[in-house]
Amino acid sequence: MYHCGTGVAHAVALFGNKTLGLSVEGIIAPMRTDYDHLITKLDGFIRKYYADQAIRGALYSVGLLVVVFLGATLLEHMGHFGTGVRTALFWSTVAATAVILGRFVVVPLFKRYRLGAVISHAEAARIVGTHFGEVKDKLLNTLQLREMADAQPDQRALIEAAVDQRSRELGPVPFSSAIDLRRNTRYLRYALPPLAVLLVLLVAAPSLITGPTQRILEHRSEFLPVAPFDFVLLNDSLTVPEQQDFEVLLELRGEVIPQQVEVEVDGQRIPLVRSDATHFTHRFRNVQQPIAFTFVAEGFRDSTYTLTTVPDPLLLDLRMQLEHPPYLGLPNTVVANSGDLSVPAGTRVTWTMRARSADRLDLAFDDTTYALRPTSTDAGTSTFNGSRRLLQSRTYRMAPHAGTRAANTALQYRLEVIPDLHPTIQVETRTDSTALKRLFYRGEVGDDHGFKRLLFHYRFVSGGDSVAPELRSGTTELALAPNPAGVLPQLGAVRPHHQSGRPRGALVRGVGQRRRER
Repeated sequence: MYHCGTGVAHAVALFGNKTLGLSVEGIIAPMRTDYDHLITKLDGFIRKYYADQAIRGALYSVGLLVVVFLGATLLEHMGHFGTGVRTALFWSTVAATAVILGRFVVVPLFKRYRLGAVISHAEAARIVGTHFGEVKDKLLNTLQLREMADAQPDQRALIEAAVDQRSRELGPVPFSSAIDLRRNTRYLRYALPPLAVLLVLLVAAPSLITGPTQRILEHRSEFLPVAPFDFVLLNDSLTVPEQQDFEVLLELRGEVIPQQVEVEVDGQRIPLVRSDATHFTHRFRNVQQPIAFTFVAEGFRDSTYTLTTVPDPLLLDLRMQLEHPPYLGLPNTVVANSGDLSVPAGTRVTWTMRARSADRLDLAFDDTTYALRPTSTDAGTSTFNGSRRLLQSRTYRMAPHAGTRAANTALQYRLEVIPDLHPTIQVETRTDSTALKRLFYRGEVGDDHGFKRLLFHYRFVSGGDSVAPELRSGTTELALAPNPAGVLPQLGAVRPHHQSGRPRGALVRGVGQRRRER
């Protein structure tokens, strides 16, 4: 057995002696009343109301946007503004477009789909009442009666009966026909005239529109007025080694050539030097950082160029520490800013070099090359160290590098090595005419590094029987003089000593035996 009521249904099923009761409230949808149908028609009217506003707003927007666009392009055409003003003009146009479309198109479309606040049913009823004489205030009164039914529960049944009756009476009235979308054609007068002006300008003078439009759209780019001549930069490259001069070469081509051209750097204008009727030059001196410049002539400007710098490795300072062989007894010395030297054989030379903008320094000899890396770096200046012991004369060069870029000119030097020669000695023997057994020795000794001692060694090889055995051989140190000379004992021999104290040669041994020992 089933029993259905309004909005609620109850079912009772009999299974044997048991009764199962099921509540199916909400399964069967409530029946739509005449009042519900009336509200649906009002909602349709509201949607059409905002659609009408969106169409009208679109026509307004077309006219306003064309006026804004024409105003921006004509301003740019007359002013030919720089990047700053064009950027402001661009974003002002974008902002105006967003405001116009948002106000007249986007907001009505949102409200048509009930996004945001929309007009109430009472406001819609008043609008419908102004279009239908038979409706007048009846529709609004019906909505008010419905509100009274909710506020007075004791009279709810009576009031709902009155609402249903009036809703049936208003049912045939086409609320949406109160708005005629075709009537929006009268608003074409706001859109068509600006569009007509735009079309005329595009046909008659397109440069008034296309050029300014491009400059506004590309507001960050620099656009220059068209000159009756062309600036032609003749330099193949705009790079210069740091702290060097750079000469800019400019040529003007065209029917009209101005008499003077200026280069603008950091807002300052400098006249170029005129080479002939069409060629001009300017020299940037001691360029240490990138320079942005442009050419100006007769009120016309060229594009902006940038002169860039590249590292220029340069040797700034050179020191050489000389460590002589110990046996020479010479003190260590330091030589500054001179790469050409003469040094004794066996001297160790240590180079300390400072270079600008260098990450490597080649110390290249005629037999090998040392690739030196910086030992320290300070404010763009690097220090390099290298060392070598020299046994023979060498030619060498120094070439600092910065990456793949080398110094324009490698510095070349020569180290002359003085060989360490053996000492020399010359001995002259004379016999005393009054005593034939008395011999006199006179000699000269020489060495490239000088002498410390001179020893006279003697030994009797014959005829010394009259001399005591302990006196038949011995050594006597002779005094050195610029021209040394001495009287030596009979049958002696001379052996000079180097400053190191070691013997450097043998000279005479015995009478008549003047052979040299090595």
